[in-house]
Amino acid sequence: MVYAVLIALLLTVSSLGAQQVPNGSFEEWITTEGSGQYKTYEEPAGGWSSGNGAIHIAAGSNPVCEKTTDAHSGSYAAKLVTQKIFGQVASGSLFTGTFQLNLANPAESARRGIPFTEKPTAFTAWYKYAPQQNDSATLYAILSRWDGSKRVAIAEARKKEFSEVQEWTKLTVPFVYYSGEQPDTIAVVFAASAGGEFFKGAEGSTLYVDDVVLVYGSSVQAGDSRTGHTIGDIEEFRNRLGTFSEVVVFDVRGRQVTLVRNTKSIIPDELHPGAYIVQVNSERGLVCRQKILVH
Repeated sequence: MVYAVLIALLLTVSSLGAQQVPNGSFEEWITTEGSGQYKTYEEPAGGWSSGNGAIHIAAGSNPVCEKTTDAHSGSYAAKLVTQKIFGQVASGSLFTGTFQLNLANPAESARRGIPFTEKPTAFTAWYKYAPQQNDSATLYAILSRWDGSKRVAIAEARKKEFSEVQEWTKLTVPFVYYSGEQPDTIAVVFAASAGGEFFKGAEGSTLYVDDVVLVYGSSVQAGDSRTGHTIGDIEEFRNRLGTFSEVVVFDVRGRQVTLVRNTKSIIPDELHPGAYIVQVNSERGLVCRQKILVH
């Protein structure tokens, strides 16, 4: 029998000198001109990119990221639409980083991340979502560092949206810190089709995003951005849902230790003593994510 001491993950960071994601209001855009059947496209300035670069070698293809005047505030927002390019699903996408099409391995085309050295407590944005069929969107931010041979995750704030969201809605997701190390990079990612990296999704799914802000200087409890629930009061979900669709356990460096599907157990029995991050998912998305100690 494993005895687990549950610890609410409270993160506090000074707001002095707080970094923000550049052009998080999406007011500034860069135009890349097309020619003939290759369409002109736009992307937000300030280190943002998308899969739009693919349309300049795919004649007649539509951009997966567009500037729109349907904004939460200011003049513009980002509109992400899942398209078909080269006959494959191309998720409507926007991310901090660069895009260079790799035809040999398209999944390697996106290089996510820009320089970043602070530790925010939460990730916020405003969004709307119109899924097609049974599609879902993903919105997340990851802090990481390069250890000399590989990139190591330090913290993550992630939301998966399964439902239609017709009005501008504020997203607030606390960062879950896997370690106390200093980041050197932040990757902020929005995708109209969560399975886009694997060319899965529904053509026409549309995600609107605006006003991306990183929160500092206050304590934020790790849990779902809508419910705020933690493992301590998870019995409510057990009674309502019966079985959790997925329980994922990570070590403190962000590496997945185990994944159990369709389970009624929150803490897997096979865990060795140590510190872990436990993420509990239902069929509708994240229920909670919390740090635990196993003795």
